[in-house]
Amino acid sequence: MFIDFLKAIGELVRLDVKTMMGILIWGNLALALLTLRYFLNHESDYEKNLIQKFGIAKIFQATAWLLLFLRGDINDIFSVHFGNILLFVGFYLDSFVILKMNKKTKIIWFRLQTVLLALSIISFLLFEILLGTPNIRIAIASLSIFCIL
Repeated sequence: MFIDFLKAIGELVRLDVKTMMGILIWGNLALALLTLRYFLNHESDYEKNLIQKFGIAKIFQATAWLLLFLRGDINDIFSVHFGNILLFVGFYLDSFVILKMNKKTKIIWFRLQTVLLALSIISFLLFEILLGTPNIRIAIASLSIFCIL
């Protein structure tokens, strides 16, 4: 009975990849606009900096998802390479904001995040140039985002 219920829910929310990317684009843009609007009215300088970084991260992520959405319509260098790199940078900024919110975080964690971002970008581009297969690309991008976060 419960399995039938889960199957019915799965059928109800079945979305293709382009639709999910579109939802991510609009969701990140909406969150960026709300965050940056809040940034304009916020008083504390310390928190204002974090709010701004979070809004910028959402803009990067929305732009990245838009480039990935346009894959096949624009050059792969822009859609795949630049889109994934922007996604990595956006998630890096998200994790940076979260680390900064914890005021007791040691500087080593920020350096580690920066090193992981650099390694993620280099490994993604290296595997993409050498192998260029979609399965490897998705695996490396997923692992990179996991490491960054």
